[in-house]
Order: sequence, then structure tokens, then C-alpha cells
Amino acid sequence: QKHRNLPLLMVVSLALLTLSKADQFGDFSFESSGAEITITNYTGPGGKVTVPETIKGLPVTVVESFSSNPALQEATIPASVTRIGDFAFSLCSALTSIDVAETNPSYRSTDGVLFDKAQEILLQYPLGKLGSYSLPVGVTTIRETAFSGCEGRLTGVTFPDGLLNIGVFAFEGCRSLTNVSIPRSVITIGEAVFLECFGLTAINVDPLNPNYSSVAGVLFDKNRERLLG
Repeated sequence: QKHRNLPLLMVVSLALLTLSKADQFGDFSFESSGAEITITNYTGPGGKVTVPETIKGLPVTVVESFSSNPALQEATIPASVTRIGDFAFSLCSALTSIDVAETNPSYRSTDGVLFDKAQEILLQYPLGKLGSYSLPVGVTTIRETAFSGCEGRLTGVTFPDGLLNIGVFAFEGCRSLTNVSIPRSVITIGEAVFLECFGLTAINVDPLNPNYSSVAGVLFDKNRERLLG
């Protein structure tokens, strides 16, 4: 349990360390380069939160962290933001939607899920979103920890043909997943992808997948020499 959360805790700790030198704008702590603004932390009560497009006349271009806020329900990202920290929404267990301005050049959201602009990389699934989820056609990569911490809220997931990569810890702790089907297109599955998915009874791999196989719902490499999950 401890080793899994170490990267997240490091990110949160770094965010907290920046508070001493950060300025405050409403519920947001921020730093200024003189040309643009980086939001380092969110300190508000949660609920529906909109990131400001400008602070003190400068564009907000980076959002580092929402401080693992367990009461954050919706987050709206403006067009000005060009970078969102990898763990910005980690442990935000009540989050049901991440919305991005349509004119944002770097990101987009579909059904409240955060993607890169081309919608090829699934970056963050809202941890409080209930039910099953089908990834849109065209998604090739699930980023590391993208679904991590969904606990009992994510009940099923469907991967599209054409999915290539599933990042490390992608579904860690998704306890209500019961079975997963890996399409033939997948070429990399990261370590501990389904760690602590206690309800998972079967991982089924398309027989035509050249890299992976499954036997009785257990994940192996193609030659069945290594048990993977």
C-alpha cells in the first residue's frame, strides 16, 4: 500500500512546499514568471471549480495540483492552460467531470474525461464517475494511473480496437471491475495495471494479439512464460 502511493505523496508534498512562496488568488495558490501564471495548488472547499483564465492580467498556463481535494466534484479548465500536472487530480475521489474549453489547444474532454487534444491519449478519468465506461474509438494510450483510485465506482471498461498502450497502475484499486478484454492491437501493458482490483475475475486477451495471451482469465505474455496478472 505504501509503495503505491509514494509518487502521489511526493507530488502532494512538493505542492505543499511551494505554498510558502506562492501568492494567493481566491482559492488558488499561484506563482508568476512575469509572463504567465502557474497554479500550484487549490485550497478551496471543493464542489464545482473553474480555473481562472487570467490572474493579475497574465494567462494561466499551468495547473499543477488540486491538492487531492476529496470534495472536488467538477473542474473546468480554460483555453489558456497548456499543461496539467500528471497527478493534478489524484485522490480527488468525488470528481465526476473534468471539462475543458473547446478552444483549448492542448486538451479536450469528452463525457467529463480528460484527453490530449487529438483524443489519442486518455489522461485522467474522474475518480467519482459512476458506472461502466467505453473508451472512444481512436484512443491509443491510457496514461499511467489514469483510472487509479476509482475504487468501487468504475464497474466496467471497454477498450477500442486500436488501443496500443496501457500505462502502469492504470486501473490500480478499481475494485468493482469484474472482467476485462484486451484487444488484439495492444502492444504494451504496464506493471501493476490491475493491482488491488479485488473483484477482477478474468482478463481475456484476443487470441490474435501478438504480444499477450490469457489462460482461464489469467494474463500471460504471448509464449505463456511469464504470468503478468
